[in-house]
Amino acid sequence: MIAKIMVVDDDQKFRESIVRSLVMNDYEVLEASNGKEALGVLTMEHVDLILSDVKMPTLNGIEFLHRIKREKAEIPFIMMTGFSEVIEIKEAYEIGADGFLAKPYREDDLLFQINKIEHAEDEQGQAKQGFIGVYIEEFVAGANIKYPIYIEVDEGNYVKIANEGENLSAKQIQEFKEKGTDYFYLADNDFLKYIEFNYTIKNSILRSSRIENVKKVKFLKILTNHITKYMLLKEVNEEVLAYLVELRSEVVKQIQADNESLQSLCEITSHSEKMVDVYSISAFIGTYLMSKLDWATETVLSDIFAACLLQDVAAGLDESKLSREHPYLSAEIVKQTDLFDDKFCEAVAHHHEKLDGSGFPSGLCGGKINVLGNMVLLATSMAEKIVYRKMTFSDAVIVVLNMESTFYRQEYIDLLKRV
Repeated sequence: MIAKIMVVDDDQKFRESIVRSLVMNDYEVLEASNGKEALGVLTMEHVDLILSDVKMPTLNGIEFLHRIKREKAEIPFIMMTGFSEVIEIKEAYEIGADGFLAKPYREDDLLFQINKIEHAEDEQGQAKQGFIGVYIEEFVAGANIKYPIYIEVDEGNYVKIANEGENLSAKQIQEFKEKGTDYFYLADNDFLKYIEFNYTIKNSILRSSRIENVKKVKFLKILTNHITKYMLLKEVNEEVLAYLVELRSEVVKQIQADNESLQSLCEITSHSEKMVDVYSISAFIGTYLMSKLDWATETVLSDIFAACLLQDVAAGLDESKLSREHPYLSAEIVKQTDLFDDKFCEAVAHHHEKLDGSGFPSGLCGGKINVLGNMVLLATSMAEKIVYRKMTFSDAVIVVLNMESTFYRQEYIDLLKRV
């Protein structure tokens, strides 16, 4: 049981604030202004928990943590850090810190950290909170964010770096980049709120005459990436489907407004989650190509956009799950949502079938293959060349025409020649 806590911080006002919070919650508290002073107190007093700042004169928090873990390892240690002290947080975790409290702190976060340590053994068998990462180059922030933001300090261990209701500025984001942070993380039940926030600013970005069209298309791709990741890791629901329908119309409109936009977009594949890029770019390519066909209705365009994004939903973000049966497994998952008709599910099931019969899992050929499924195959083949082989859009078209033309409907091959 945690009854007596030591607070170590050279900022007297902050220390008094946190001591006041602890006393009001019935904890006995000892104070010290730096690590050296704290070690002196600990020669005479026993405590059940240490709360220490990182940056202090005369034995800073990292050095103090080293001494505690070497000499009094049985005492749990919570490191208090500013949001930008990423390197110090990671080092503290490696040394053996038991928890982290972001400064400025919130009382509920303070009590949560204490309670987590106090009940650590009881929680060992419980499922951990899930998190979804956003590549830092694709992260869109704003004032009064609606969800806490985290970084991963070690595999599966996350530290909050911004509270709900605060602002994560462009300057702060740049500081994180410079310190080697590649991803920000949101709790998976907050990720849909993040997508909703992006939608609140979408119209102002797309309607602005001061923003280049290629940047508008890039924003649409980033938003598509977020939605795709949510569907792969969480679920496909009516709200997400509504986003897809609206995005599809915006994608067609923006790409058709500038023929260079798609080519430029295909050069933006900078982060490590290549699969997400493949799905997003294939959705853009497939929707763009289908929009050039006379028979492609609004429903058809919505379906091809969604089918490209959902084609491997059975695998999530784990490429090792991409067995030869994954198209049918993905179609089964899509079918269970009751949000798509049988033809759409068939398109997902056929996205690896080739007209010459060399595809899988059923080796279908010719007219037996769903027409949208065949476009998913074409768009994904081009996207894979762009993402994995660093080809341009034009080069990917040339390879398809020269080496894969027997895989696709003649109508699609003719379309590529025109494009």
